[in-house]
Amino acid sequence: MWTFCALAASCAEGNGVYDVPRPDGRDATPDVAEAADVGLDAFVPDAVIDEGTSEDPGPDAPPLDCAEVPGSIARGWFEPAMPTAPERMVFHLEAAEPWANLEVTIQDAWGASLTPHWIGVDGGYHWRWSVEPTAAGLWCVTVRTDPSSSLRWRGTVRIAGGGMPDAGPDDAGFEDAGPDDAAPDVPPGTFVSVAGTEFMAGSSRLRFIGVNLRGLPHFGTPQLPYAPASTIESELDAAQGMGVRVIRVFGAANDADRATVAARLGRVLDGAAARGMWVIVALTDFYPTGLFPRGDEGMFGSSPDGYTILTADFFRSGFRTNYLPWVREVVGRYGSHPAVFAWELGNEIKCDGDHAAFFAFVDEVGGVIRSLAPRHLVTIGMITSRWLSDGEARDLMRRPVVDFATVHDYNAAHVFTDFERSVAADVGKPLIVEEAGFESGDRAAATDADIRYNVDALGLRGYMQWGFMSGPADNGNGDRQFGMDRVFHSDWDALHAVYRAAADRIR
Repeated sequence: MWTFCALAASCAEGNGVYDVPRPDGRDATPDVAEAADVGLDAFVPDAVIDEGTSEDPGPDAPPLDCAEVPGSIARGWFEPAMPTAPERMVFHLEAAEPWANLEVTIQDAWGASLTPHWIGVDGGYHWRWSVEPTAAGLWCVTVRTDPSSSLRWRGTVRIAGGGMPDAGPDDAGFEDAGPDDAAPDVPPGTFVSVAGTEFMAGSSRLRFIGVNLRGLPHFGTPQLPYAPASTIESELDAAQGMGVRVIRVFGAANDADRATVAARLGRVLDGAAARGMWVIVALTDFYPTGLFPRGDEGMFGSSPDGYTILTADFFRSGFRTNYLPWVREVVGRYGSHPAVFAWELGNEIKCDGDHAAFFAFVDEVGGVIRSLAPRHLVTIGMITSRWLSDGEARDLMRRPVVDFATVHDYNAAHVFTDFERSVAADVGKPLIVEEAGFESGDRAAATDADIRYNVDALGLRGYMQWGFMSGPADNGNGDRQFGMDRVFHSDWDALHAVYRAAADRIR
């Protein structure tokens, strides 16, 4: 039985608790029973939740601490029929004023052993939630907004079906929004959100082919003097023609002040939006490539394996000097731009020497981004979380400031893919191959097989080619080993055909 009550400070008096029958085949209404195993957009009769009060939720309340948090607007409990068969639920919320940030937090009694259930939250803005273990055999569902937001609440709650989530035979632990939910075309200005392990563009599922155009914002600057700024749009056109929905760029640069560098990103975001694409923006580089904020030159040092990387001092406190002001500048400037897919804390960052400092860094910077861009996703940008223990990796990815996981995998090595799939499935968040490429051989055939393995078979949500460079000359933004180009390699057309077919197939 669902018991749901509203808790907003602005709630009207006199509205109480609403009980919604669980669609378990026994006490479900006929209309709800017919809606079993349908997708996110399915319509079933709504249980209306108007402005309510924070009165006693009734006998179904669990004997656990599900305390109200600042900005709470609703809280409810239900007891599933059995631990391994949770209901499929869809929240449909409407607001008289725009939301700053909405989160749904699910606390379950069975912990990490529970296959993540399907929960969808639809609406015009960015919805979020996370899964946390409790005791007592019940679930606690908390819907909340940023405490600073204007809380004017009205809406509905509806149950869209019962039984196990429709994962499909190939998804290996990832829930499926259902084939009817996939829609390749979305209106311009649509924000990307996360619903469980799926990306959503508005109310449509989004799985994608992407490319890395790391230096694109800096074309025509001292960072990339051989890449004319006039070719920014031609690179975007080439990516669009291949079916690309997401590009990844490195936003920072040390050749100018942070306001000047931040301004460069606008042209890329506007160009992507005009082409129905989104952008992952890496906010610094782990390596001293020049694609890091001015002033951070002294934050790099030698690692035991001989690489020059950001040191533990950066993650302990050094990031607050130059990096965090840069983050505030660029995220504050574009915090409401719909073409931002995600803000990425850094390219391939990690901190072997101080795990606790890295966790605190993620929390602090992720919190700043959340406050400035509540409708955007946040990710860390790691090659893998395998440098952490199994428990630490899951703790890191469960953090509410982290929306999805990444893995960087070349030559189809798949060294970390299985581990990252396990972590992502346990925490109920999407996973993408953020960098990929092949060094030699029949690269087109190998790429096709790798996409089919990672996306078609295993259910990863995106696959992104490294070193995309579409022009006839070396502009400094490609990669001699693993890139896709017409300069260092002769397989552009073959790779283009593979990616175009994959883009049409998987979305």
